[in-house]
Formats: sequence, C-alpha cells, structure tokens
Amino acid sequence: MKHILPGEGFGSLRFGMNRFQVRAALGEPDEIERDEESEDLEYWHYDELDLSLTFDELEEWRLTTIVSADDEIELFGVLIKALNREELLDILKKHGASEIHTEVVESGEESLEIVEAEEFEMLIWLEGGAITEVQWGPYFSDEDTINWPAELNLN
Repeated sequence: MKHILPGEGFGSLRFGMNRFQVRAALGEPDEIERDEESEDLEYWHYDELDLSLTFDELEEWRLTTIVSADDEIELFGVLIKALNREELLDILKKHGASEIHTEVVESGEESLEIVEAEEFEMLIWLEGGAITEVQWGPYFSDEDTINWPAELNLN
C-alpha cells in the first residue's frame, strides 16, 4: 500500500471512497478532526501509517486528499523520500509535469520548500532539501468537476 497513484489514490485507497469504505480498508483512525474554518472538511489521521486523509462534505463525504510522510512511499516506482530536490524535479518532468511551481515558506528559523506539480494535483514538502511529505488528490476535468477513479463509477 505504499504506491502513490496520481489522480487515483494510494495503494488500495481510491479517491471517492466514502468513510465506511476507508474504515473497512484501514480500520479506525487514531484521530478525527474537523476543519476549524469550515465544518465541511474532516481529517482522519493514521499515526502508524504516517497518513492523513481528507473527506469533503461538498463531495458527499468522499476521500478527496491524501497526505503521507511515510519513508517508504513510492512515486513512479521510486522511493520519493530518497530523492533530492533536483532528482524530484527530474522525475516529475520525465513523467509529464510541465507546470511545476516552487515556493519557499519561512517559519521561524526553518524554511520549507513546497513543490507543486499541477498535472498530478500534487504538493511535495522539502525541509533542508529533504522530502518530508507528499499531498495529492484526484484529477479535475474543470475547476469544479472531479474525475473520480473509473472503478468507483461516480462520474
């Protein structure tokens, strides 16, 4: 279950699964929290898996975002956390990312770099040049319409 599937999910998890399906696949989360700004997002945290999932009420409480900090996650068959910044950018470009944006965020004494690969609906965080976390979601056909994975038949 350590393979990032851009636009699709993570291992056996698929974007568009409801909370009951995710609970059946992963069990009870260690923590469930609601978004403080708006009550329409729910975050499930699985500490041992270094995994956080977001469910969106506007999408009938379906899985819309996955965040992983696991050291063994793979992207395109490569351990992503083993890559340095340049290798990351190269592999993203090699697999079709042409819209890559980077942003450096200063937080106290630390600085984080966020790499966004638009084609993959993916954000990757680097701290001190090392990848710490990856966030990704489903693909969209336009700004408001999600292309749910085909096997879920949600379109």
